[in-house]
Parts: sequence; structure tokens; C-alpha cells
Amino acid sequence: MSAELRIRNLEKRFGLANLRPAVDDVSFTITPGEIVVLLGPSGCGKTTTLRSVAGLEKPSGGTIDIGGERVADPVNKRFVLPQHRNLGMVFQSYAVWPHMTVEQNVAYPLRHRRIGREETRRKVDEAIEIVGLGAYRERPVVALSGGQMQRVALARSLVYRPRILLLDEPLSNLDAKLRLRLRDDLRTIIKDAGVTALYVTHDQSEAVVIADRIGVMKDGKLLQLADAITLYNSPADVFVANFTGAGTLLAGRVERVERGMALVQLEGVPYSIRTRVPDDARAGDPVLVSIRPENVHLETARQGDSEVAGVVRTLQYEGTQTSYRIIVGDKELHCTELGTRPRFGVGDNLFVRIPPEVCWAFHPTSEAATATSH
Repeated sequence: MSAELRIRNLEKRFGLANLRPAVDDVSFTITPGEIVVLLGPSGCGKTTTLRSVAGLEKPSGGTIDIGGERVADPVNKRFVLPQHRNLGMVFQSYAVWPHMTVEQNVAYPLRHRRIGREETRRKVDEAIEIVGLGAYRERPVVALSGGQMQRVALARSLVYRPRILLLDEPLSNLDAKLRLRLRDDLRTIIKDAGVTALYVTHDQSEAVVIADRIGVMKDGKLLQLADAITLYNSPADVFVANFTGAGTLLAGRVERVERGMALVQLEGVPYSIRTRVPDDARAGDPVLVSIRPENVHLETARQGDSEVAGVVRTLQYEGTQTSYRIIVGDKELHCTELGTRPRFGVGDNLFVRIPPEVCWAFHPTSEAATATSH
């Protein structure tokens, strides 16, 4: 049922040839049964990539192979029409037939396929059970909630056993509570179906819950493709770090390097921080240190030589957590602490500890110069 998806040097241009490509030299492979999520801001090229796989866009360059079959190759004038690619697709809108029941909606794609009545029944039963709508099969879809209608759309995309399942922000039209509920179930549904999936979203929490691997895109380029733990703890560049929530970016200079770790003297902070660095980092190099707010530890008293004194500038209570802005030297650090009661108030003195294994240093680049820094 599942198939490998292989994309090599994919390019898609709209309009004038001198404009920046919407998709720019993108290459990646999804193994059979794997879920890959493309994540990025609006206009980054993630949806155009998915539409190119679907056959809804004709690539300007590169190749696309599905299950070993080449479905797009502009140089050799090869383009397989969408209806011949055997793909399932779930859109932002539910796109269900309002005059049909759940069962009739799910069975609809099998109408024009040469499948017997018993096999059709078996496939429909299986798809409806996978998405958890067994008790609703005879119900008109207009009587369902938004989340249930999206499950119908998902079952309809799975019923004919597609080689690849494509999902274009399928949860974006749901309210927050339904979105969380279906998000938590969606990975299980796709895995139970055993289908290879390419999923597009701008929601980081959605990507982390659903994906085996996450690809971050910007300006048509795929910046990094990795599992969530690697992406969050070893971002490839400043954009990936900032986009995935690194609240603080501090400039400094490498004092010494030892076994992949460096001691970095931070600018404007009376503090040298130990951090992971690129393999080519050397003593004297300027760097930017990325720090995630949830990895900053706040202490009421100094525990050792690794803490530095700070003062609470502002705090924002968020119910289950509190976000702080801490002044250290002449810089500002962001920190997020879990708990339903804030431990500190504005103006409180405290000590800040940043574990070295959760920091990452980057070489300054032109992009870094425009990144948010405190």
C-alpha cells in the first residue's frame, strides 16, 4: 500500500523566469510508511511542493518518483496526470458530499473502480473503523462536527489504498479544541493505515506530534529535514532556531573548543557559556548562541559557578506556565517555567543557569544579522 516518495532538485517558478522560484532546488526522500511534515511560514513553498507531488502543479525542474515510477521530469517532458498517480489528498476544507451519509461519502471513490460489492463493503468498513467513525456510518455528514467531517474526508482518501497520502493543513479550519483532539489522533490513524504521508502545516506543535521527520522551509528552500528532537536541539541555522522557538540569540566569541563544545564569552554579559558548536569552530571565532526559553533554569540562590545573576524585567502569566524576561548584564534572556503559580515577580533578583547541552552556536551570517536578537 505505501510507497517511497523521492524528490530531487525540485524547482517551481511562476511567471517571469527572473523571479525567485516558489520551490528552489528541494530534494528529500520519504520511506514507505513514513510521515514527513513540511513546516514553514506562509509563502515558503511547502504547499507548492505538495501540489507538485499531487500533479496539481507542473514542476519547472527536477524529478518526482512515487514507488519507483517517475511521475514528473520536465527535462524529459514526463508528466503523469494527477488521476493516474494513485494518491490520496486531504484539504483544509472538508470537501464532503453534504447529501450523503458517512458510508456513502467514504464509498464514493470506489464507484468508478472495478471493485466488487463485497470488497467495496470491506474496504469502506476498514476505512471507517480506522478513523473511528464506526458508530456514525449511517449518519448524514451534515449532522457531524467539523472534526468528524475531516475524519470522513480522511477515510475517503484512504479507502482506495493510495500510494501516498497528501495532507494540506487539514486541521486549520477546526476550532482549537477539535484541532488538538484530531491532531493527537491523526498520527495513529495514518500509522494504522500504513500509508506514506506528506503533510503541510505552519503549526509547530502539530508537526511535532504527527511527524516522523520535519522539514523546515523558507523562501522555497528546504533548510533542514530531521526528527523533532534533532530539529529543536540542533537547528541547522538561525532561521530554523528562531522559527522553532529559540527565544534568545546572543552574540559572543569562542574562547576555546574541546570535543564539540566551546566556551563562549558573551557580549554585554558577565558570563562565559559552554555550548555546542559547529565542527569547524575555532578559538576567536564570533558566534551567535541560540537559547530556548524552556531550557533556561531560574534559581533563588547560586548553586555553583555556572549561574549568573539576573533581574526579572517582565513576566506574563499564561495559566499553566509563566514567561519571564530576565536582564543579565545589558542583555535580555527569555525563560518559560511550567506551573500554575509564578515563582518570581518583577524586580526580583535571581540566578540564571543554562545547561550547555541545550545551547547551540552558529557562525554569524547575513541572515543572522536580521534575526531577532536581545
